Amino acid sequence: MNGSYIHIFHLIAFGLVSATLIPGIVLNRKLVAEKDFGRKMQLGGIMRIFGSFALYNVILLLITGIGNIYNRYSGTSVEWYDESWLVIKILLFVVLAINGLFVAPNLMKNRMMIIKSLADKTASADAEQKLAGCDRKVSFFFLIQAVLLLAVLYLSVFGPGKHPGMF
Repeated sequence: MNGSYIHIFHLIAFGLVSATLIPGIVLNRKLVAEKDFGRKMQLGGIMRIFGSFALYNVILLLITGIGNIYNRYSGTSVEWYDESWLVIKILLFVVLAINGLFVAPNLMKNRMMIIKSLADKTASADAEQKLAGCDRKVSFFFLIQAVLLLAVLYLSVFGPGKHPGMF
């Protein structure tokens, strides 16, 4: 049995990314459907907890991915950047990571500021329209993240390159 523990950790890291994204999607749908602004604040706080794991998940997935690339291509005549499926997968992951680490916090912060002002009854007259716009942006963000994650999964499972040390 030829196996790589880095590969196992990479699968765990992918599971952690999924375990961060899926609750975010579910909680976002609940937050949008909720009418009480106090409950929206609570749901937003829970979403923030899940979002705080994003950086650690990205770092773990990045480190284990580099280890997998090293294990796969060390001692071969093929360079990793010659494999188009792997380059596409890396680019998709980079977009996923940048989107999650830099775009999401601003979207969530803006939405929570609007919800807080509505809860405190200090909001402007067009705050409800701004909140609806923010809700659409956040929902679109989660849709993009899910599509990117599924594309990375598709390339991993059905792509031409298989990890040489799978158990």
